[in-house]
Amino acid sequence: MTDFFLRLCTKKGEAPDSPSGHARIGRRAGFVGILLNLLLFGVKLTMGLLTHSLAITADGINNLTDAAASVITFLGFYLARRPADREHPFGHARYEYLSGLAVSVVILLAGIELLKSSVEKILRPGAVEMDLLALLLLLLCAGVKLFMAWFYGSLGRAIRSETLQAAAKDSRNDVFATLAVLLGGGVSLLFGLDIDGWLGLGVALFILWSGISSIGDTASVLLGQPADGRLERRLIRLISSREKVLGCHDFLYHDYGHGRSYASIHVEFSASESPMDCHEIIDELEREAFALYHVQLLIHYDPVLTDSPELQELRRWVQQEVTALDEHISIHDLRIVTQEGCKKLIFDMALPYSLYGHREDYTLRLQKRLQEEQKDYELLIHYDAY
Repeated sequence: MTDFFLRLCTKKGEAPDSPSGHARIGRRAGFVGILLNLLLFGVKLTMGLLTHSLAITADGINNLTDAAASVITFLGFYLARRPADREHPFGHARYEYLSGLAVSVVILLAGIELLKSSVEKILRPGAVEMDLLALLLLLLCAGVKLFMAWFYGSLGRAIRSETLQAAAKDSRNDVFATLAVLLGGGVSLLFGLDIDGWLGLGVALFILWSGISSIGDTASVLLGQPADGRLERRLIRLISSREKVLGCHDFLYHDYGHGRSYASIHVEFSASESPMDCHEIIDELEREAFALYHVQLLIHYDPVLTDSPELQELRRWVQQEVTALDEHISIHDLRIVTQEGCKKLIFDMALPYSLYGHREDYTLRLQKRLQEEQKDYELLIHYDAY
């Protein structure tokens, strides 16, 4: 079914994960969301007025905010396709993320208003006129929302869109909210109990939670997140596949929106290799990274001495010592520099963020181990966090 949705939302022959395909899928998914949410809003508002049910009205207004969210989503994907210009050299793809933030704010404001109305209904309850037809219509509305959750989720996973996956979660949550309204209507119809205000309060709190959660997710993307683990592994696997590459480290990733991803990495070659050959390999890797993963990759060339017995022995010893500190620690760029008759052992140590606060302790412990082994080097460590 996902393939069917993708064909429905793209042009013939257009790759879904291409920048144009990504934007087109987002726009068409947003348009579908506008139509369906407006339909649900109209049905639920009419039902709420006829049955005097605040919970149904609240659920309908939630669908109206979803329609507004779909409009903003549509505009976000539309503006994201604007090309780079002098003021924005990295393009406008982050409009997709900004639209997600705006949607979250709309949801939050709607939740606040519904919270006020629900409290008033609890304090001043009124009669709810619910019948079997209204319950069946609400069940049908829940089915529509379940389809939307499936629709958004399938497309969001296929094109790796946080915005569409958030819309899928919101639609899934709406299913539960509508089922809560159904429960209240059923209780009123069968037992004559008025729990409408309390259910309206529950829907309002649910909307508030969704809005706050969405703001957190979108803000996290805008503040900057590391690369998706799969993408990093694929890039490292691509680089390591070259015969002359000895290793790589210091991977950095910057996301300016889909199709506007930038990464940098240090790649090690033997210092005995021809710089021209290494440069050609680097150029090929950068071109392949963009062709395969739409990532603008910048590779820093690191020559490594491989014919120095002293350096090789030190590298093995240091790696053994840092592994004893923690198996997740790694080293790179190890070298010996002699200044004014003093030998300096210099290297970079990559630590997980959880261990980054132990830097001074690690330096002291390694310096002590050098003295115990009677290795006459002054230690200088540059720390990286990952």
